Amino acid sequence: MRSGSKTARFLSAIVILGGALVLPACGGTSSSADDAGLSPNQQARQLLDAVWKASAERDIEKVGELLSPEYQLLRTDGSSETRASYLDELRKSADQYEIASYEISGIEAKRDLDAGVITVTCTIATDLIVDGKRFTKDPVPFLETFIWQEGEWRLASEGNFGRPE
Repeated sequence: MRSGSKTARFLSAIVILGGALVLPACGGTSSSADDAGLSPNQQARQLLDAVWKASAERDIEKVGELLSPEYQLLRTDGSSETRASYLDELRKSADQYEIASYEISGIEAKRDLDAGVITVTCTIATDLIVDGKRFTKDPVPFLETFIWQEGEWRLASEGNFGRPE
């Protein structure tokens, strides 16, 4: 009887250990993904600030790390960017592309850690030039989607609803 009891305990330990190893691989809520308990809005603020700061500083390497390979941007004027074309924009001269300043407000974020997605609506006031056209400095709505990819949150899509002046 005692040996059966040892076997049962051994098998239970294997099942528990196996479950602990499998859960993170299944998109569990790791502390990395939820950033140490930040609210969705706080986490979105950090992610947005990282992308906008790196873009304004033209830190192409950092922006490249923050964007998903599948990244897409759509602007109200109909222009769009992929990850590669956005990084090319950052390489242009300041009279063709520049983020002189930005201010993010009105963040409303929804986060699903099991799906690995954060969706964000916000307004951003920015001093922005794209293809030589200055965009309004008034706060305009943005729609952002971050995905959990390769152990990091990455910006996957973005809707910029600002209009050229």
